[in-house]
Amino acid sequence: MNAHVIRWQGPARRLAVRTALEPLLQDWQRNWAVAPGAVVVNDLPHASLQAAAYQLATSAAGASVVAGLDRAAIARLGGALAGAPTRVAADFNAALGVGEDALGALLSALLGAAATPVEQAEAPVEVMSDRYGWVCTEVRVGEIGFCLLLDPRLCDRLAPMPSKGEPLHRRTSALAQSTVAITASLELGTVDVSLVSSLRPGDILRTGIALTAPVTLGVAEGPAVFTGRLTALDQHKAIKAEKIH
Repeated sequence: MNAHVIRWQGPARRLAVRTALEPLLQDWQRNWAVAPGAVVVNDLPHASLQAAAYQLATSAAGASVVAGLDRAAIARLGGALAGAPTRVAADFNAALGVGEDALGALLSALLGAAATPVEQAEAPVEVMSDRYGWVCTEVRVGEIGFCLLLDPRLCDRLAPMPSKGEPLHRRTSALAQSTVAITASLELGTVDVSLVSSLRPGDILRTGIALTAPVTLGVAEGPAVFTGRLTALDQHKAIKAEKIH
């Protein structure tokens, strides 16, 4: 039983792969076509795969690419690239030779290493669902069209994923190494302005607030973070946080 890794490729990711694929196909056509023209790459739904045969190539790194072409389609592709439509058996064999060489060069260019396509009657089973990360495209070279299927490893080679940022930390470990200034505020009620203006260091204000009244702790000018009460700890004045806001 084969195990398949679940991996979804979203619209933006598929677009990035097609964008990276287009210039490679354009260069390939310029190298092989007698009269180069535009190469068009479109998104192709997985359920639309209807090729008569598939050409599979795999690199040593494990990346795979599949082209939906049988022998007749490869010959038509070769004839289109050579600008010579097939009419008789000799023409077919010549066009087939061109098509096979051109297709091998294309798949090797995509994989980044020499590869020999192997014909299969069906596409790999994981291609038939978008949950396995294959990107399915339709390639049109002039009047010739065929599907080109790229597995996740090849997609990552053509359009590398953005590098990941710093790993996330648990809040407790992140805060344990942080230093922050806390401001403690005790609501004392109201007092006459004239009395406040005459205060000097060491003066005592009598209030109706008990020593056990709650103290609000906040960060800089932000909202309150904790509510606590005055206490003593190791012969120092301290505030015991009792409620998180």
